[in-house]
Amino acid sequence: MEELDLEKEQRREQLKWVFYGGFAMLFVVCGFYIQQSAELRVLHAYGLTVLVYGALLYVEEFENLRKLWLWKGVLATIPLHIAFVVGLFWWDARHPQYAQSGFMFGYVLWTVFVVEMVTFSVIIDYFKPSESPDEPRRKLKRLLTWTKKPKPRTGKIITMADENGDDSDPTKESRSNYLRWGFWAVSAFLLATYLLRGAISSGAALYFIKASLLTMLCYGHLLFVEEKDELRSWWLWVTVLVTLPFHIALFGIIVAIDRIAPYLAPNPIVFLFLIWAAAWIETRLMDQIADDYRPWTPVSESAE
Repeated sequence: MEELDLEKEQRREQLKWVFYGGFAMLFVVCGFYIQQSAELRVLHAYGLTVLVYGALLYVEEFENLRKLWLWKGVLATIPLHIAFVVGLFWWDARHPQYAQSGFMFGYVLWTVFVVEMVTFSVIIDYFKPSESPDEPRRKLKRLLTWTKKPKPRTGKIITMADENGDDSDPTKESRSNYLRWGFWAVSAFLLATYLLRGAISSGAALYFIKASLLTMLCYGHLLFVEEKDELRSWWLWVTVLVTLPFHIALFGIIVAIDRIAPYLAPNPIVFLFLIWAAAWIETRLMDQIADDYRPWTPVSESAE
């Protein structure tokens, strides 16, 4: 427990969400709309770059971002990173049947990430000044936290009424009802229009309606229902930026379904169900991302 850095653990979780979101967005865009080798290479290069430099700069060396020795080390790693990316491109060209497989590429990406982290750790630690002359400059302990995390002790927590265990919030429930009834009102209007006229719209106007409904449900849940009191907090808007790739990926899936079954695209019964399902998934992702980006506050000893 003495080696567990809670702030570093939180930054590690935040980096994972950035990687997952960008990877999901690029996977949907490249998988359903582009499907060319050049775009797949962009996806692979993005994944390796975010993992490596996110782990080094944001997770491990966040406190040293303003120090010159860190950026000297980063500049020294850029040629090697380019070489590793070229190696990924070579693997894509050598095994095209595996390059499009997410599971197989995940194993290859993780292997390259581990090798690159070990190499870059040596370089960064070489540029890092020693606190004392007797302290060795090269340390390979940085990678251990990514392969074997220390597990904190867990125990049963008993909470009484009106304490932290009670998650019910009447104001949140009220705002959630407003959002829910707003969605059902728009849905009823679209259904009535469809039954009376036989079609709502088509083309860009139909996509605008779907995007507006999905955005209203998802970001209304995050900004209006859950975090209305935190609208002036910086971490909330960082959370919004991190959730955008997931939002684009889910909407891209909805558009892809429309292209596969164009006869069902203008049917409000179908696309309202798809929007509700996508919003259900995205709101739960948003809740988890918001929890990971909310500033961590240590528990006082008097409360234990």
